[in-house]
Amino acid sequence: MRHVNAPWVLWINFQINLRIESLQYWLTRTTFSSQMYRWFKIPIDTATFLQLRTCWIDDFVQEFASRYSNTSSQLVILGAGYDSRCYRLTKLPSGMTKFEVDAQGTQKLKKQILTKINVDHSAVRFVTCDFGTEDWVDKLEEKGFSKNIPTCFVWEGVTVYLTEDDVISTLKTVKQCAPGTIIGYDFNAPWLVSKYKEKTKGFGEEWKFGIPLQN
Repeated sequence: MRHVNAPWVLWINFQINLRIESLQYWLTRTTFSSQMYRWFKIPIDTATFLQLRTCWIDDFVQEFASRYSNTSSQLVILGAGYDSRCYRLTKLPSGMTKFEVDAQGTQKLKKQILTKINVDHSAVRFVTCDFGTEDWVDKLEEKGFSKNIPTCFVWEGVTVYLTEDDVISTLKTVKQCAPGTIIGYDFNAPWLVSKYKEKTKGFGEEWKFGIPLQN
């Protein structure tokens, strides 16, 4: 059997699995990993965290959207990658302006994939930004972003790869936006970052940042 690893095939496979697992979570309020552990005593792994993270941020975005359903608002996906919320969350209000911020190469490939699988992305404003050398707020404003409009920022799976200064700087920037602005993000504990630091460095995606967990 020939192994297919074309990016668009992998993307479709990921989206199908994500929808199946999300539906399962909504119906049973348990994740696939939890059920496997309960039925077969198979240990829960990182898949559980990823599933719950996705569901939680989906709820986060939709709650914000419902709060501002009758007025202007903004959704900003920082480090968007292949995030699909702008396309699969179909009840986002028409008054919400949607932005995706990421590197040029990633965005180019994503738009090619979306076009190939006939997903309309005309309502999304793609903001190209080199986070290492450019100010992402300036780049957003070039595309029509306003700090004076309530905004929901999504920052999923990003903080662990940044320095503490970068994380603090981003949060301070978000705090300067309009009242009602919120940000949904995830983080790892420092001990976990330390445990996988060398391994991830070898992959070229070094883990750097964590926040201590309090009892």
